[in-house]
Amino acid sequence: MVSLFLFSWGAALLMWPSSPARWRLRSIWPVAAPRSSLRRLPGPSLLVAASLGAGTGWLLASLAGALTGAVVAMTCWSRVLARRRWRRGVDEIQSWADALGMMSAQLRAGASPSSAATSTARDAEPSVATVLNSVASTSRLGGDVPARLRSAAAEQPASAKAIARLSRGWTAAEQHGMPLAEVLDALRRDLEFRAKFAKGLHARMAGPRATGLVLSVLPLLGIALGAGVGAAPLQTLLDGGLGGVLLLVGIGLDCLGLWWIGRITEAGGSAPW
Repeated sequence: MVSLFLFSWGAALLMWPSSPARWRLRSIWPVAAPRSSLRRLPGPSLLVAASLGAGTGWLLASLAGALTGAVVAMTCWSRVLARRRWRRGVDEIQSWADALGMMSAQLRAGASPSSAATSTARDAEPSVATVLNSVASTSRLGGDVPARLRSAAAEQPASAKAIARLSRGWTAAEQHGMPLAEVLDALRRDLEFRAKFAKGLHARMAGPRATGLVLSVLPLLGIALGAGVGAAPLQTLLDGGLGGVLLLVGIGLDCLGLWWIGRITEAGGSAPW
């Protein structure tokens, strides 16, 4: 039992995500994201959570406890990851809105597109600065800026839609003689509205999320009531056999409900686009 617990913790350490420095370097020198089906597999951090949950559950209730612990850990950690993804998405939109506002102001002040992009990149987030620097270089050399933006959208999936909108706006400015500063300012207003709307909708989903969390812990109240009348539910659930099966099925259904509530609230409140 102890050896399996130690093995689970060792596996978790081996799969622990690498240093944040790796991701900071990727923001400076981005690479195209792989498009293979492997991207659909659980991430390393989710496997770490499952390993830790399984090792802890094994100490409590052998095999059924290990499976139950893995399910609980993966469910909880997937909710944490979903929250982080939402936050990154909204922050990315806001970063682009701020950058486009700065660039529009500099264009109105008489700066060239390349100079405005270079100056804005100095104060922008790393992922945004990378794209703006490439725009500045392409514009300075007389290249096709919209095509370069389309390439950048493929290289940065997190900002792909914002960059694609910038590419279409730049194309409209070049083909129809529209002031680039006005186009960028319109894009800024659109992105700011999307970020604000996503935050407001996410806040309104707090009630349903809290209700789902309360409902998910109601079985604990039933277990406490059973223990209060002397039914010994914990002993039944942790002794293995039929109790272990009931533990796994009950926790599995509970986690499935949490996951489903999370999907519903995400669909309503976490998609800025």
